[in-house]
Amino acid sequence: MEALRVRRPSPGDGAGIARVHVQAWQAAYAGLMPAAYLAAMDEEERAQAWEARVAGEQTAFTRFDHETMIAEAGESPPLEIVGIATVGPDRDDPAASVGELWMINVLPAAWGTGVGPQLLASASNRLVELGFTEAVLWVVKGNARARRFYEREGWVPDGGEKRQVFGDRLVREVRYTTTLIGARRPAGQGSR
Repeated sequence: MEALRVRRPSPGDGAGIARVHVQAWQAAYAGLMPAAYLAAMDEEERAQAWEARVAGEQTAFTRFDHETMIAEAGESPPLEIVGIATVGPDRDDPAASVGELWMINVLPAAWGTGVGPQLLASASNRLVELGFTEAVLWVVKGNARARRFYEREGWVPDGGEKRQVFGDRLVREVRYTTTLIGARRPAGQGSR
């Protein structure tokens, strides 16, 4: 993978974020979520939603909201957005002192290139900066690739489970947890 940089998104990044979001979901959840639900994910529609979200985050972020970061790669501008992550307080208990990795998605073409670990490290570091020492995340129970990734990165399942409806299918998710003290900083990573 070319040089990788993790940063906060800026206005104009919505289309790149939406591309990652849609393509990652369609690849990662094939067979785990209804095909019609995944096929209906529209990059253009999501780009507009992400633009609005980015604009809101630029003006209204507090410790108790969520925050998005993007990973971009390339040798020279324009760089390509290859990954996204969103962090914030634990959505199930926002008053607790536990952070949450709400989402991490990487373009399928960039799987296995090191984007995921660097983006996860940046997300963990941001949670530490926000004052969290522990974090949780939820992963679709049948998503073996994602579960292996999180376990390699030191996350452990804690027995928590929940179900969500996607399209016409009930999907089971499992909770993972980690301690954030001493979150690592990958060499050569910039952020803003």
